[in-house]
Amino acid sequence: MGRLSAVITAASMLALAAPTRAAELTHVATAAEPDSAFNLDLSVRWERRQKKATITREKATAASASEPFGRVEDVPELSYSEVTNAIVPRIGFGVYQDVELHFEMPYYLGQDVSWKYARGLTVAADSSISTNGIDANGGACGVINCPLFAAQAQSTTVYHGGVTGDLKAGIAWGIFSDVKDDTKPYWLVGVDITFPTSALYDPWAGRELAGNTFISPYMLPTKVAGVGQKIWKFDLQTALSKRIGPIDPYFKAHLTLPRHFSSTYSNCDHVNDATNAPPGTAVTKANCGAAQWKDSAGAQLPWNTGVTFGVEFVTLEDKVEGQRIVIDTRLTAEYTSKSRWYNELTDATGKLLQTGSSMQVGGLISMLFRASRYVAVQGQAGYTFETSHLLTGEPLGVANGDNNSPDQNPNFDWRWDAPGRRFRLTSAGSLNMQVSGIINF
Repeated sequence: MGRLSAVITAASMLALAAPTRAAELTHVATAAEPDSAFNLDLSVRWERRQKKATITREKATAASASEPFGRVEDVPELSYSEVTNAIVPRIGFGVYQDVELHFEMPYYLGQDVSWKYARGLTVAADSSISTNGIDANGGACGVINCPLFAAQAQSTTVYHGGVTGDLKAGIAWGIFSDVKDDTKPYWLVGVDITFPTSALYDPWAGRELAGNTFISPYMLPTKVAGVGQKIWKFDLQTALSKRIGPIDPYFKAHLTLPRHFSSTYSNCDHVNDATNAPPGTAVTKANCGAAQWKDSAGAQLPWNTGVTFGVEFVTLEDKVEGQRIVIDTRLTAEYTSKSRWYNELTDATGKLLQTGSSMQVGGLISMLFRASRYVAVQGQAGYTFETSHLLTGEPLGVANGDNNSPDQNPNFDWRWDAPGRRFRLTSAGSLNMQVSGIINF
């Protein structure tokens, strides 16, 4: 009995002496530690994102006795969905004490973008998209109807995938560690750089005229588009966590700044094509090369920033064997700036579009099963709401609306950028899921 008590006491003291692992969000591989010369983290995760939204369009109503100036209201036009599946391998390794280098590159199994008439619209006659009667210059299109883009009661889908995404590389440094000094929180700072390695997705290339509509060549699952946007991204981040018994609250903030690459896409890239040039007047096309538009007619990249608040609940922990079961709950808030960039109507229109700023607010729950200090499995699910914002709305660029002015914005399209015709994303939400397999050495 005395020997058993001694064993239990020794095991308890060893468990108390073993370091407590920091929150997973602030975990970094380390090196040159007294008890560990080198750490290596390997993981593969499956990511799935399902986004659904309604796309409305402004509609002007005639003046009446009660409304002498008329009014503009948003009318549902399209139901939108996007399903993305990706496999993301990641490697991280320690280069010094609490300093990690890491790399990851996703492989997109598929990214299917679909749209159809909104609920209540069953035939083309009900849709302002299909019954459009003006051209990009605002004049009559010359035929009874010239649809804005392909749309119908059944889903129209543009397929992306079967390609690698952009390479991301970064460094993370744990400045303070509550594992080593329990009087301090774990404080992490880092920077990630996303390199423009994936092949560019040109939304206009290969479009053909069919029924007065230029349709995408990627509407068949046998021919899929890429996902690359050919920009640099610099993500600055910091995080704090502090273990308090079985609870580990944490906070993270980040700022992502994009930069143009030499082959970043622009709506002006095809204006000189002999065939299949984007619709517009000759003057508008000429303005792409005008001195006053040289630096401002191209893509206007969105930047974003966000914060995360979360708590890990350690429901089981064996410090000797490195075993843990952790439940993680968190809330996130992101702001994305106004831009001229890819959005939910790019696949339909073939253009970069003026997109309003928006907020994304969501939450998630995850569970980590760590069988030992070397092997773990993690699964998570969350939902994100996105605030309503414009999907079109380029400024004309001239106050008097003179279509022949050299000051006219070459991106402006009377069919969907003029007030009273603009599109807006509403009721947008995304279901996000991940499953990861993790190996630590």
